[in-house]
Amino acid sequence: MAASETRTPIKRTRCPNCEHRLDAAVVADNPTAQAKPDDFAICKYCGCVMAYDQFMRIRPLTPEEASVAERHPAIQSLVRMVRTRAEHDA
Repeated sequence: MAASETRTPIKRTRCPNCEHRLDAAVVADNPTAQAKPDDFAICKYCGCVMAYDQFMRIRPLTPEEASVAERHPAIQSLVRMVRTRAEHDA
């Protein structure tokens, strides 16, 4: 975690894609902001893109959110970075 990142605690959960435990959030395109419901979430282990519900739990993206995430430069950059690191570590 970079010194300027703001970590938002979330209910401990598992990534639906890779099953790693997740317990904090950082806003992808504004790391000094507090994460809030409906913000995008990216698993730091596999790059799976999700969102937070009203209780700050992980939820699947709606079709509209998935479309936005696919075109969002900051999200796609982070997904590529995470997946490249995961492939390298494998």
